[in-house]
Amino acid sequence: MPGGSRRPHCKTRSGCLGCKARRIKCDEVKPSCGTCTRYSSPCTFPARLSTPQNSTSSRSPSLIPHSPQPSFTNPASNTPFNTQHLELLHLYTTTTVYTFTTLPARAQIYQHIVPQLAFRHPFLLSGILALSALHLSHLHPARKDQLHRDAVEYHDVALKGFKQELGSITKENCEALYVFSTFLVVCAWAGSEGKGNLFFSEREGEGAEGEEGGTAEWVNLLRGSRTLARDCYAWVMDGPVRTFIQLYNDQPKFFDLPEEDTARFAALETLWGPESAFTRAEKEALSEALRHLKEIYAMLLHYGATSQKLCTIAMTIAWSTITPDTYISLVSQRCPEALVLLAHYCLLLSKIDNVWWLNGISRHLLRSVCRMIGKVGNARDGGEGKWEAWISWPLQELVLTEFRGEGEEEKYGLMREENRLRVGS
Repeated sequence: MPGGSRRPHCKTRSGCLGCKARRIKCDEVKPSCGTCTRYSSPCTFPARLSTPQNSTSSRSPSLIPHSPQPSFTNPASNTPFNTQHLELLHLYTTTTVYTFTTLPARAQIYQHIVPQLAFRHPFLLSGILALSALHLSHLHPARKDQLHRDAVEYHDVALKGFKQELGSITKENCEALYVFSTFLVVCAWAGSEGKGNLFFSEREGEGAEGEEGGTAEWVNLLRGSRTLARDCYAWVMDGPVRTFIQLYNDQPKFFDLPEEDTARFAALETLWGPESAFTRAEKEALSEALRHLKEIYAMLLHYGATSQKLCTIAMTIAWSTITPDTYISLVSQRCPEALVLLAHYCLLLSKIDNVWWLNGISRHLLRSVCRMIGKVGNARDGGEGKWEAWISWPLQELVLTEFRGEGEEEKYGLMREENRLRVGS
């Protein structure tokens, strides 16, 4: 105002990463600000480049928490780190972290906070090395065999330490445990190279093709991670890792779908209508699984697979963790109606197929469901060809996706499944 004094602006851009994740003002007290001290969480200030005017104090703040310095040894063999270990850590902080999320803020947590946790919890450090070794093998196929052996070694050591820590969950180790539980899933998927089983474990004695069936497999890893987060929810939500649990990132989750897609989703619910033999609990579980499927599908269409407004990777994977236990049980029992929904989940997985550790998962899962539903569904209902119409949408969509891509072998594999179902073989 004329003649008046302007109100001073107190906003700061130099606060610690923890306060930035919490979206609160940092008092910038070092080595640990007031908020991080109150929550007993690591306090890290972003590194600054030195300037000529500040040459007497040119050293950047350390990313390592203000605590006794760890011993930098190879956690798998208790030997000093060598150049390969440094290569793996460098790959993780500069590249791998950006393949976990589409949100820059979450990538910063993976990049800055998670390594700090790993320096205090060796099992998490071994997990980082295992992940990076798998990623490096994807980037450098000529080194694949050795890097896969290294990844297995690190993973085994990490898993042993993880199980020991699980015996006594505290405020100090809960964040490291939760992060590692999510890494378990990534390692499992990446190590399978798109040929593992997301929902089914191999049953012995089922012939040369090794048909999938029985109990759910990787989905238990996913749901175990969510259970861990629930058990120590208050502690995890006090720290920066809480952003990994906040799926929707304050974004609206209800969007209109194209009329054709709306009709397709509505038709699916008729599979467990009033005349079906399902119990009330089973019908509710199927309907809830379908509702989540429709919501996430609409969000992916609205925001796009690379959106920076919500993490589309986390949203897609989350479907298998937020669906009811009763639905997972129906999948394990090879219930055709549950398998139809699972086939439509491949529509979501195909949206993030370009992520290195998820590549091929949607196609492999859809082929598994096609084989199961052709056998179990038709055998139960006493006829051939009843179920192919119910999974034609995901089959056609993934075939079209392959025609737009480069996966010739996968493309014709899906076409064979589609044709086999049509002729009822």
